[in-house]
Amino acid sequence: MIFVTTGVSSIPFDRLIKKMDEIAATYRAPVFMQTGYNGYKPRNAQHVPILTRKEYLTYMQQADLVVSHAGAGTTMDLILSQKRCILVPRMKKFREHLNDHQLEHIKGWGERLGIKVVYDINELDDLVRQIETIPVPSPRAQTRDELIHAIRQMIVSSVGG
Repeated sequence: MIFVTTGVSSIPFDRLIKKMDEIAATYRAPVFMQTGYNGYKPRNAQHVPILTRKEYLTYMQQADLVVSHAGAGTTMDLILSQKRCILVPRMKKFREHLNDHQLEHIKGWGERLGIKVVYDINELDDLVRQIETIPVPSPRAQTRDELIHAIRQMIVSSVGG
């Protein structure tokens, strides 16, 4: 199963949800989406606007792949659970957020921790279909100091933006 999450922002993330709905139409396994409110409603996947923390963690643990916005909390959950994932940062230019703090905090350290990041939504289809090539995030591969620095930068970017 692929679990898609957009976080709790009140701003729709239609760019991600529409693309994952398109992928779900022909994907070999179920796709479940947490879509947020007031946005595009998927036709090819089960979906809900919001999940409780417990439901969210359950879907994350059951998923073979998580496709997510690049929010600080979700990113940390993915790293700590060592779940195969693809992050799609919300971008101001698409009116998905008020600023580009998701871009700022994921650049640089995301890939060092083994996280795939998609900036061009058209690249998502090929990446999802090559699930076996997506690495599991591995904070253990980094030194303690590098991980602490990455977490601090993520928090500073999120609080400041």
